[in-house]
Amino acid sequence: MNTELSLNGLVKNNNGMFKSESQKDFLLGQRNFGDSFITSKTVHGNTVKIIYSLDDKGVVKVEKHSDKKGTVKVEWERPVEGKIPVQQQKLIKQYQRRINAVKKSLTSRNEAYARGEYEGDEDLYNNVTDIDLDLLEGLRHKLKELTEC
Repeated sequence: MNTELSLNGLVKNNNGMFKSESQKDFLLGQRNFGDSFITSKTVHGNTVKIIYSLDDKGVVKVEKHSDKKGTVKVEWERPVEGKIPVQQQKLIKQYQRRINAVKKSLTSRNEAYARGEYEGDEDLYNNVTDIDLDLLEGLRHKLKELTEC
């Protein structure tokens, strides 16, 4: 397993957070300088050190140190707890819109049922309502997961 690729994957796809206990145990075991994993590359005569700072939850920060330029650049940093990243905010809004659409559909269907529009076709009403209720429960669960992080 390539440690650098794994750490980059966590940063890119999982907000730096470990996906499992076994991944956590393995990657924390790969630290080679205190609480960090350091790798280096030489590009056009410039040695660049990439430092992945880790904690018990995952990658905290990725820094790029350039020997030639003598610079340090923070490439990525895990957002402060309590602050929701922009992409996550967009997903939350998307789930909220979908939840509202399903609720509106359920309300509309219930009103139609009350007016007698499903008379003789209660099975259709029940089946479609059950599908919407299951969808609503799943959306609420996903929304809860997003907002608890």
